[in-house]
Amino acid sequence: MPVSDLPQIIHVADEEQGTFVKGGSILPALNFNDHRTSLLDAIHDPIRLEVYPRHKSTSKDHPHAVGTLYLDDGESHNHLNHERTQVHFMWNGEDLSVTKSLHDKNLYIHAATKLIDEVLIFGVKKEPKDVLNKFAMRAKGQGKVHAEFVYIESAQEVHVYNLSIPVDEDLFYGKEQDLLRVLF
Repeated sequence: MPVSDLPQIIHVADEEQGTFVKGGSILPALNFNDHRTSLLDAIHDPIRLEVYPRHKSTSKDHPHAVGTLYLDDGESHNHLNHERTQVHFMWNGEDLSVTKSLHDKNLYIHAATKLIDEVLIFGVKKEPKDVLNKFAMRAKGQGKVHAEFVYIESAQEVHVYNLSIPVDEDLFYGKEQDLLRVLF
């Protein structure tokens, strides 16, 4: 997948589908592999974060991306009674972090059990030496510190997998928390 801020012509085969994403975006997506009849059937499935950095024109600037995830139960009007959460993800070329962007009085209990199980980072020009799970480093027994990853050189993509990072556990309004660090 080419990564550029310039317009491109991309040929898509008949069996494929083109998806265009603005550089500088982080897209949270439900990470389900089987066929679902509706989004509500997949509401408890894990989240995959797709990071599409924007590369600035000067070599001194690091690629960056941002994105937001809003969660509620998807069925009731309980969000009107503060049963919701919203988090803001940031990528600075090395670190993926999260900030709770709704006041602490908003509490959607299921957001602590909603997991991020994969992160795809596009536009990575060289293979990382390691990927650290900063969430797992916060306390003993919370998971592997060295995250499992593969680097796909032809796509300039880092695929981090087998993660178990809650969307909103121990987050406080306006306080940034590191999730992953990619070491080069």
